[in-house]
Amino acid sequence: MRKRVLPAAVASRLRPTGPAAVMVHPDGAIGVVEGSPEAMGAIVGGPWWETMSSRLGVVFWFTTVGRRRNDVNRLATQLLLATSNWSAAEVPLLYGPVLVAARTPAGVPTALSMAHFEVLNARSMLSWRSRRTLRRRIEGERLAGPLPMTSID
Repeated sequence: MRKRVLPAAVASRLRPTGPAAVMVHPDGAIGVVEGSPEAMGAIVGGPWWETMSSRLGVVFWFTTVGRRRNDVNRLATQLLLATSNWSAAEVPLLYGPVLVAARTPAGVPTALSMAHFEVLNARSMLSWRSRRTLRRRIEGERLAGPLPMTSID
């Protein structure tokens, strides 16, 4: 049996009236972010942001230093799994806040289209087996503890 990643109450809020992206916080909170280049540039500005693209053009923007400071962002990781071709055993675990947006050909974040929002709302389904596998991976990561901090030269 497949279950929605985003509950219906949350999915109903993800229907913006203008250009927007989605911010997923590690505690499971989710919000709509204005889709202007300035607003998204302020969020993902700096050298530590990376991207992970799923199928159909949805891009997950996350910070590479987040793993050292944050817990796994379970909801963002589930959304990446549901919208990509990875299995639950191989999907990368995302840490810290994650911006779900699109990407321009120049590689900068841009607003999601309505088709992207439909992918997030309608197609974000996971099987019980995928959920269990992902839950075990996240629990194993939590028990392993944080990575030691290293200096960056």
